[in-house]
Amino acid sequence: MRTRDRFRFVLQNMKKNKMRVSMTVLATAMGCAFLIVLASVGFGLQRSVVEEITGGRLLTEITIYAKQSEEGGQPLTIADIEYLNSVKHVKTVTRRQMFPAGVFLGQDDKQVQTQAIGFDAASEKKAGLELSEGRLPSKDNEIVIGYDLGQTLAGDQAAKTLINKELPLRIEAGEGTEGAEGELTEDAISATIVGITKKLSREWQKDHYLYMDFGLFTKLKADFLDGVAEGDKQLETYEVSVFADHVKYVVGIADTIRAEGYMNHSVANELDKVNVLFLIMKLGLILVGTIALLIASIGIYNTMTMAVTERSQDIGIMKAIGMHPKTVKSIFLIESSYIGLLGAIIGTIVSYGISGAVNVGLPIIIERFLKANPPEGLMFSYIPLGLTLLCVGISIAVAIMSGMRPAVRATQIDVLKALRRDL
Repeated sequence: MRTRDRFRFVLQNMKKNKMRVSMTVLATAMGCAFLIVLASVGFGLQRSVVEEITGGRLLTEITIYAKQSEEGGQPLTIADIEYLNSVKHVKTVTRRQMFPAGVFLGQDDKQVQTQAIGFDAASEKKAGLELSEGRLPSKDNEIVIGYDLGQTLAGDQAAKTLINKELPLRIEAGEGTEGAEGELTEDAISATIVGITKKLSREWQKDHYLYMDFGLFTKLKADFLDGVAEGDKQLETYEVSVFADHVKYVVGIADTIRAEGYMNHSVANELDKVNVLFLIMKLGLILVGTIALLIASIGIYNTMTMAVTERSQDIGIMKAIGMHPKTVKSIFLIESSYIGLLGAIIGTIVSYGISGAVNVGLPIIIERFLKANPPEGLMFSYIPLGLTLLCVGISIAVAIMSGMRPAVRATQIDVLKALRRDL
C-alpha cells in the first residue's frame, strides 16, 4: 500500500467515528493548551525580570569599583580611564564624581538644596544616557537635573517648563571662605537647565541630583577647595563604568580588566543566576504540564484500541492479501499521530488566545480588585516559538506512544479468526 493510500484509509476511518475522534482530539488539545500556558508563565516572568534588570543601557555596562594593587584597593584615576578606553570592544568609559559640598539651586523664595555630580557629557551621550526632556550640556554653564529634582523645582507646572531656564547656583562655604562653614557663598553663577533625566524605573529610587559637565564642575570645585584646609582636601576619585560595543563582549571585557586588577561587576553576573533559576522553574512547569497530556493519552489509547477491535475484519483482509505487518502497524500509528497533531494545533491556537487575554486582563484585575499598580511592562505569559514547537512535539510523541500498543496488537490479529466473524 502506498503512503498516500494509507493516509486516505486513515482519514476515511476517522470520519466514520467523528464523535469519538473529536472528543479524543479535544482532550489532547486541552492537555497541549494547558502545557503551553503553564510553561508560558515561566517564560513571561523571566522576560519581565530580565528586562527590568537590563533596562536602558545597563545590559552593556560594567561597573568598576577599584583597582587592586599590593597596597590594597586604589581609587581610579584619569590614567586608568585611558587604559579602560583602550581595551578591545569597549565603546566608551564614563566617569562621575560627587561634589564635596552641598549645592543650592534656585531663587531665594524657591531654593532647593541638592548634591552635584560631575560627568563627561560626551562619553555619557556615547553610552546612551536617556533624558525625559532636553539634551546633555554642551557649554560650561549648562546643567541637567534629576527627574525628581525637576518635579520639586517646577511645583505645579510641568517639569519641561524648566528647560532653558536660568537659575542661580551657589555652593556651601568651606572653612576659610567668605561666610561661616555650612552657609552659602555670596557669589552665585547663572546655570541654564538644558535637560531632565528619565524617571527611575524603581519607585523607591529618587533622582534629586544636579548633573554638570566636568568643565563647570572643576571650576566650582577649585573655588571651593581654595577655602578648605590642606589636610581636609581629598584625592580625586571617580565612579567609573565601562560600556561594551555589544552585550556578547561584556563577559570578555570584564575578565580582561579583572586580570589587570580592576574589580568590577556587570548585569551578566546577575543574569546567569536569574536564568538558572528560571530554567529550573520552566522545566518544572513543563513537567507538570506534561502530566495533563499523559492523562489525555489514556483517551487516545482507548480510541485506538476500539479502532483495532472494530476494524479487525479489515485488518484480516489486508493481511490475507499479503500486506506486511509493518504496514498495518504504520496505519494505526498514522491515525494516532493525526489525533496528536490536530490536538496540538487546536491547543496552540487556544493557548495563544489565553496568553493574550491574561496579559491584557491581569493588570486590570490587579488595579481594580487589589487596588495596586502592576509593574510597568509586566508580561505574565509569553510563548516563544521554541516553546510552541517543544509542546507540539511532546503532544505528537505522547499520541504516538499511546497508539503504539494498539498498533502492535493489530499486527497480531489472526487472519482466520478475523474473517470468520462474518460467517
